[in-house]
Amino acid sequence: MGEGGAITINSDWYARFFREMRWLGITKDTYTRTVDEKVYAWRYWVDKLGYKYHLSDIAAAIGLVQLQKLEANNAKRRALVERYNQAFANLEYIEIPVEHSYAQSSWHLYVIKLPNQRCRDDLIRHLKEHKISPGVHYYPINLHPYYKDVKAEVPVANAMWKRILTLPLFPGLPYADQDRVIEAVMSFKV
Repeated sequence: MGEGGAITINSDWYARFFREMRWLGITKDTYTRTVDEKVYAWRYWVDKLGYKYHLSDIAAAIGLVQLQKLEANNAKRRALVERYNQAFANLEYIEIPVEHSYAQSSWHLYVIKLPNQRCRDDLIRHLKEHKISPGVHYYPINLHPYYKDVKAEVPVANAMWKRILTLPLFPGLPYADQDRVIEAVMSFKV
């Protein structure tokens, strides 16, 4: 979609709430005011602080097309994840991601866990030497400067981010490129 997204809701109350929140807290959108109102079509209320999260028509059109590709793209991601999982299953220093039986992941990211930050940083360096760009998703929000005055008791997040590494994963990732990633990870010496 470029930027933005969509929410699916099965509640009229939540649907109204999120519509208002996405458009600055305004209680009636322009279409509703134009079509439904006879005299006070210009009138609307802001009864809560909202955001400017509504999409442009172009982004929405792209989203509708992408939605038609969702199942196929998720299947491609699952196939890539399965290849990573098989390749790394016997590497003792890597903890592969787990998909629980009660949920199906969309595999937006493929995040592995390493024993410690030194090992993670060494693997990042190793992958970069092989012209592979890994990531760290995500640096805990409480460690960003903006939140320095917010007291956050999040010991798991503060410990875990030092061990995680995101490997390339997207529906268009060719198997040959994924093989390069796998080979580089396999050649890493702990």
